[in-house]
Amino acid sequence: EVTHTDEAYLLAYGEPEPAVVRSFARRLLDPGYFYTPSGPVITGLGESQYSTLVYQGHVIWTKLTAFCSYGLGRMIKRARKERWSKADQLLLREALEAVFTTSLRAYAELGGIPELYYDHEGQARFYDEQPEAEGQMSKVQLWSALGARRILRDYYEVSGGL
Repeated sequence: EVTHTDEAYLLAYGEPEPAVVRSFARRLLDPGYFYTPSGPVITGLGESQYSTLVYQGHVIWTKLTAFCSYGLGRMIKRARKERWSKADQLLLREALEAVFTTSLRAYAELGGIPELYYDHEGQARFYDEQPEAEGQMSKVQLWSALGARRILRDYYEVSGGL
């Protein structure tokens, strides 16, 4: 079994148990799993069969990051409504804030919102700048721009404004 941020789809479209939501939020914040200073990677960093050279490996897809953001925002609203513990609500907000701040920082470093990129020693880099990258990428892409908008919107809604 591969640890993968595709789990965000469950938060975005499903009604997972609070323990599942907590687990995902913790892994988004954990440098041993999904967290990088440039945003959450697709496959867990402990998955040794993947790297930054693999198109669906230790790279960051803006589209999938937006699903992380949307799913977390949705779960934060659910947690308020269902009166989950304060600790759970804080954990979810912390994970959403990390998605927001790392993503915005990466977009600023890159000077755009690409399809995918990777973190190299704490700095965002375009995926195809690697000499042996598995595939090509788009440096400008509509769904990535929409994804970045989603990330901003979710953070704004949950935080009550910037």
